Order: sequence, then structure tokens, then C-alpha cells
Amino acid sequence: MADHQWVPWVLSGASLIWNLVNSIVTSRIQSKNKRLDRTVEEFRRVRNDLDSVLADFSEQCDQLRILASGGGNISGLRAQVKAQQDEILPIYFKFGNALKRANGSAFASGEDWEKPLDEAWDRFNEKLNGLYKPSITKVQAHEIVLQASRHLADVIETVRNRLDVEMTKLF
Repeated sequence: MADHQWVPWVLSGASLIWNLVNSIVTSRIQSKNKRLDRTVEEFRRVRNDLDSVLADFSEQCDQLRILASGGGNISGLRAQVKAQQDEILPIYFKFGNALKRANGSAFASGEDWEKPLDEAWDRFNEKLNGLYKPSITKVQAHEIVLQASRHLADVIETVRNRLDVEMTKLF
């Protein structure tokens, strides 16, 4: 019987080692889950801000499409587009600020979230400048407004797609 006195000691030692390993692994998993929870919560905040502004921006884009399909003369279209631009400008700045927050976010890869907006905004304004050419026809004017709205739609789609990609990276 004396020969087997070491068995309980070995089993107790193995149990202690197993408990230590289990504790370390559990601690690491819990730490990883906490980091993921914080990242997901941050993603939700940034995503909610962006989704809200994207909806406003999308509404303005739709209004431009409506103007492009409407009737009336060129001077009336110019006045309506000018009024629409005045409504879009504050949304553009809100959008830019939301994208800046995405740049500084822990979940977002890259710090170039504003780039698509800046590029599309430049193309949008450049396109709308053609609306003020004196020799423009009514058909051309409506096409210009439609193309300008597409530049805004492109940035909306780009940001939404990127948000979806970021979300899939989290899960």
C-alpha cells in the first residue's frame, strides 16, 4: 500500500495544474469578449450616426432626382437646385463629421472614411456648375441634375458597403 501513496499527490497536482490552465484560458476569453463588446458598442454608435446622416443625404439625393425628372424652365430648375444645394450643405457637414468619427474609431480600418465624400462632393459641385452655362438646353439641364444626384448616391452606397464590410469583420 505504501507504494501507491504518491498517486493522490500526483492527481492533486494534476488537478491544480488543470485549474490553473483553465483559469488562464477563461481569463483570456473573458478579456477578448470584453474588448469585442466595447468594439461592437463603438461600432453601433458610429454606425447609428452614419446611418442617420446617410438617410438625410439619401433624401436630398432623391429630391434632386425628382427635380431632374420634373418639368419647368431652366431658370426655375436652377432656382430649385440652388435651394436644394442650400439644404444639402448642412447635411454634407454632418456627414463629414460622422465620417471623421469613423476615422478615429477603434473598429474602423483605415483613416480615409472622408475621402469618398470629398471626392463625390467635388464631382457633384463640378457637375452642377454646368447647370449655369448660358447655352444649356432643358434636356441637358435635367441630365446634369440627374448625374449630380448619382455622385451623391455613389458616396452613400460606398459608405454603406464599407460599413457592412466592417461589421462582417467584427463577427
